[in-house]
Amino acid sequence: MILSPLSGWSQTAGDSLTEDSLERLRLSPDFVKVSVCIASRGEILYSNVGHAFIRMQCPTFDLDNSFSYEGEDVEDNLFRFLTGRLKMGMARWDTHTYIKEYERQGRGLKEYTLNLSPVAKMNLWRILDMRVDEGNNLKYDPVTRGCAHSVVEVIQESLGSDYMIIDHWPERFDMSLREMIHTSMTNDWSRFMVHLMGSTYPDSDLSNIEKIAAPSDLIDVLKIASVNGQHIITEEPTVLLQTKIEESKCWFTPMMMAIIFLVLTLLGMYWLPKPTALTVVTLQSIVGLFVTYLFLSGNLLGDGWSILLIPFNPLPILLWHWRRWWAGIYAILLILWVLTAWFYPHLLIDPAFPIITVGLVIVYFKQLQNLKFHSTT
Repeated sequence: MILSPLSGWSQTAGDSLTEDSLERLRLSPDFVKVSVCIASRGEILYSNVGHAFIRMQCPTFDLDNSFSYEGEDVEDNLFRFLTGRLKMGMARWDTHTYIKEYERQGRGLKEYTLNLSPVAKMNLWRILDMRVDEGNNLKYDPVTRGCAHSVVEVIQESLGSDYMIIDHWPERFDMSLREMIHTSMTNDWSRFMVHLMGSTYPDSDLSNIEKIAAPSDLIDVLKIASVNGQHIITEEPTVLLQTKIEESKCWFTPMMMAIIFLVLTLLGMYWLPKPTALTVVTLQSIVGLFVTYLFLSGNLLGDGWSILLIPFNPLPILLWHWRRWWAGIYAILLILWVLTAWFYPHLLIDPAFPIITVGLVIVYFKQLQNLKFHSTT
């Protein structure tokens, strides 16, 4: 529990709290205040869905800490991120300092008070402190260890033998985790990069609790959830900071890039067939090397493999000399991949990737046609 540090505070303040009085304080409903804070979207990739963290306050002893699962900064540690050495863990912040950081970024912040029992509140504080003590030693993975899922996980753990009851789930939870992440992001290029670097884990048959990835979904679930017949969130949120970031849309989207790629490939295969084919296959192989590296090094977001390994891998450029034997088979495989991506009941990949893959199909069918022409002449 937090009573050991609290006793030190009481002595400093000149209080004379006995064990009985400490116990009465601990069981008082107002001794500890627990809330979930939701930050609005940031301007970088991993903050595009917002952020969720837990705020713990003990007014009696003037304690106010915020607990947040956070990773090392990707922008400052890009090489370590790409080599799978980036770490994350539970961090403890002085709340006022933490709020000032969000204010500096221009992000909004809302606070939702949680209706938990005094025992659950104390359990939660103990669990959070234990997570902090474990250090920043977990592998960085915002998909399987996202802030929203981590918040609901520690809340559930704090309940002990009690259960969090959710009578009905929001309709969004009929989606796959991939779809929920995709629709929670507003930046097209952030979506594109998450799909590029993601594994098949978000497509798995996950429980609804495991699908809580976005802070907005977390709040929707906590508003519905109840413990011992009492809803966890019953009050309107307190606005701590107003959002100052204006959402901007980039005119050049991944879909536009894919369409331009397809048109240029189609035109180039008839006007400049050889240089166009080599350029396209080289670009395909460069992306394929990146995806293959992420897969082999275990750096894909989430567990599993990537469906992008089929259209994007280094084998075409390595086996280019023998393309007469495999180009047609590979083109058919790519067509099946595109049809699967388009007609599968759930979103499997960013819509730009099937369009790009159609351009690859054109290249390989054209190669097969040229090889047959040269063999007959």
